[in-house]
Amino acid sequence: MGVLFPLIIMPYISRILLPAGLGQVSYAQNITSYFILVASLGIPNYGIREIAKNSQELQNRSQTFLEIFLINFISTVIASFMYYLFIFQTGYFAEKKVIFGIVGISLILNALNIDWFYKGMEEFRYITVRSYTIKIISVFAIFLLVRSENDVNIYALILTLATSANYIFNIFHVKKYVVLQKYNLNLKKHLKKIIYLFATAAAVELYAKLDVTMVGLICGEVYVGYYSNDMKIIRIVAVIITSLGSVLLPRFSVYYQEKKLEQLNSVTEKAVEYIMFISFPCAVGLFLESEAIVRVLFGEAFLPAIVTMQILAILIPILSIGNIFGTQLLIALDQEKKLTITVIIGAVINIALNSFMIRSFQHNGAAAASVIAELAVMTAQIILTRPYVKIKLNYKLVIKIMVQTCIMAAALIFINQIAILWTIKLLLSVILGAMIYFAAGLLIRNNVLNNMISICKDLFLKQS
Repeated sequence: MGVLFPLIIMPYISRILLPAGLGQVSYAQNITSYFILVASLGIPNYGIREIAKNSQELQNRSQTFLEIFLINFISTVIASFMYYLFIFQTGYFAEKKVIFGIVGISLILNALNIDWFYKGMEEFRYITVRSYTIKIISVFAIFLLVRSENDVNIYALILTLATSANYIFNIFHVKKYVVLQKYNLNLKKHLKKIIYLFATAAAVELYAKLDVTMVGLICGEVYVGYYSNDMKIIRIVAVIITSLGSVLLPRFSVYYQEKKLEQLNSVTEKAVEYIMFISFPCAVGLFLESEAIVRVLFGEAFLPAIVTMQILAILIPILSIGNIFGTQLLIALDQEKKLTITVIIGAVINIALNSFMIRSFQHNGAAAASVIAELAVMTAQIILTRPYVKIKLNYKLVIKIMVQTCIMAAALIFINQIAILWTIKLLLSVILGAMIYFAAGLLIRNNVLNNMISICKDLFLKQS
C-alpha cells in the first residue's frame, strides 16, 4: 500500500497542482520533518525494543509505555513550540504560514504517535488494517476535493490528516493493552539510550532530506516539485528491491553470534547476486523510459524532470547493494556506530556538492550530488564490513546479467521509436522488457534466475 498509494495519486495530483503546487507541499513536509525528528528523538526504535521486552507482563508493559509516552509528549510540545515560532518569525516561511501551519499539525499530533507500542506488541494486523483504511479514505478525499491548482492547502491538509488519524486511532485502541494507574515513573533511565538512537536517526534523516531542503532554498519550490517527484519513483523501486533483503538482518545476526562466518559469507554473496540481478535492469529501464514515465505519471509540466530521473536511476543498484552492507550487515554485526559514520560521510559530501552543483544545474545538480554521495556511502559500508565478511564476486554471473540487460535495453530502444501513445509505450516497455530480460536469462542459463524458478516451484508445490 505504501508503494501503491503514491502511484495511484501521482498522475492525478501532478496534473492538478503542477510543479509549483507539489513543490510547496513537498517543501513544507521537508521542513516539518526536521522538527518531527527532534520531537521523536530515538523513540520509534527504542520503544519497539522496550515494549517487546515487557510485552508479556501487564504492569511492566503499562509503566514502560507511560514513561516513553511522556518523554515523546514533552519533546513534541517543545518541538511544536520551536516550529511555529520559527515559521512565524522567519520572513520566507511567514509569507507561506498557512501551508506550513497545516503541515505542522502532523508535528503537534506526533505527541500521540505510539506506533512503536503496537510494533513492540507485534500487533501488525491492527497496524495494517488501520493504515489501509485511512489511505483508501485519503485517496478518495484527494480525488473529490483537490480539483484545481488553487487547492494546494486542501491537498496538504488531507495528507496531514491521513498521517495524524493513525495516531488518534492508536490512542483509543491502546486501552486494550495497558492499565492506566499511578506508577512510580522513572523517565531518566530511558533518556541516555534514546538520545544515542536519536543521534543515529538524525544523521540518517538529515542525509535523506538535505537535498530537497537545499533545492528549495537555492532554486525555489518549482524545482522541488521536479526533484521530489522523481525521487519518489526512485525510492519506490529501491524499497521494493531492498525489501527482498529485509529478512536477512535476523539471519545475519544469528550467524555472527554463533561465529558461523562461512554461512554469513555465503548468504551475503547470494543476497548481492539477487540484488544485482534485479536492480541492474531496473536502473537501465528507468533510464531509458524516463520520458515515458514523466509524461504518463506527472504530465507535460514536469518535462524538465526527465534528465533528473535519468541521473537518479543510477541510485537503484547503489541504494540496493548499500542496504545489504549497511542497514543489514553493520547492524547485525553490532556496528551501529560505523553505520552512523558512513551516513555522516554521505551527508558531508552531499552538502558540499549541493552547495555549488545546485546553483549551476538546479535539480539535476542535486541528483548528481545524491548519486556521488550514495556511492561514497556504499563504498564506505563495504570497506567497513570487510573485517567480518569476505565475499567473492561471481564475475561470470555479472557478465550474464550485463548481457541480459543489454538485450532488454535494445528492445526498449526499439519500442521507444514506435509512434504510439505514451501510456501504451510505457506498458509495452515494462511488460516486454521484463519478458525479454527473463527469457535471455533462461537462454544463457543464469543461475540466479534458475534458483528463483526452483524456489517458486517448491512454494507452489507446498501450497498445492
